[in-house]
Amino acid sequence: MKKIAIIVLFILFSCAEKGPKKPKDLIPKDQMTELLFDMSIANKTRNIKNIEDKKNRNYFALIFEKYKIDSTRFKASHEYYMFHIDEYRAIYKNVETKLDTLLKKQEQVIKIADSIKKAAKYKRDAKNDLKTTTKKPILKKLKK
Repeated sequence: MKKIAIIVLFILFSCAEKGPKKPKDLIPKDQMTELLFDMSIANKTRNIKNIEDKKNRNYFALIFEKYKIDSTRFKASHEYYMFHIDEYRAIYKNVETKLDTLLKKQEQVIKIADSIKKAAKYKRDAKNDLKTTTKKPILKKLKK
């Protein structure tokens, strides 16, 4: 009976997935956060025309170049973090925080730009109103 129990335990432990080994050149968590943040933005903007009026540019290659890594290193690091779910969650929580902060800043910029447009329109309208309402009475007074 002991032999069967030992064999069953041996089989259970040998079948358990150990996950990928920690890569020698594992991307550090803070750099992985920045990398995934940039990749999220690149992914969302891939269908937007860039300055050269082109769509579907491979921004991931530029991101890998920016961080001086290759796709193999990224894949190995990504697989490692995916298996270590607590670390992966922490990284993605930081990415979400950065994206939320960026979105709030963008909303503030849009709000300010809209306010400036409204103020400029109000100024133009006021200037036009001033021209049309004040010229005639002043000219009539001057002629008298």
